[in-house]
Amino acid sequence: MLKFNLQITFLPLYAIIFLVVVGLCYVLFLIGRKASQAKAEKAQNIFSLKPGAVSQEITWKLPPGSDGAGVIGRLITALQRQGARVIRKEGSQAVLYFGSRIKVKMLGIRFTDPVNWPARVLARAEVEDNATTLRVRLDEDYGFQMFMGSWFQDGYGKLFNAVVENLEKELGTSGRASSHPLQFSGISSNAS
Repeated sequence: MLKFNLQITFLPLYAIIFLVVVGLCYVLFLIGRKASQAKAEKAQNIFSLKPGAVSQEITWKLPPGSDGAGVIGRLITALQRQGARVIRKEGSQAVLYFGSRIKVKMLGIRFTDPVNWPARVLARAEVEDNATTLRVRLDEDYGFQMFMGSWFQDGYGKLFNAVVENLEKELGTSGRASSHPLQFSGISSNAS
């Protein structure tokens, strides 16, 4: 009888330890996400932020006389319909985030659809001589990676293509041909 009682008392201890470990992981992931978003909120020039391990930059040449803030507003509306969260919007520039870094890390990146992976979108409308250029950079926002291979690049390529297609519906065809191809740790490949 005594042996049976001891086994019952150890079971909750293992459960408590497991919950504490999961809770600590959650808190660490939350701190990482907050640190990433805090940098985006403070940067004067959002394009000075370090690109993610996978990134892509696209530009749109917009009709003469286009309002930079109005273009950013249209971009934000289009991306919010796709599930993005606005972290910062100041005049003619904005920072948005897709997906949940915490959820993907807790569930495992291999077990989630790439369309739900965490990503950051930097957008700025640059007006010069009555010509407006919209510059958009898409960055992975997974954070620390180990042992990520071509599947990581392919997954983010799928997500980025979905975002760009959505923006092209709203803003017209981009200058993809002249844009920077998908970048992955210094290795570039075409994102088509």
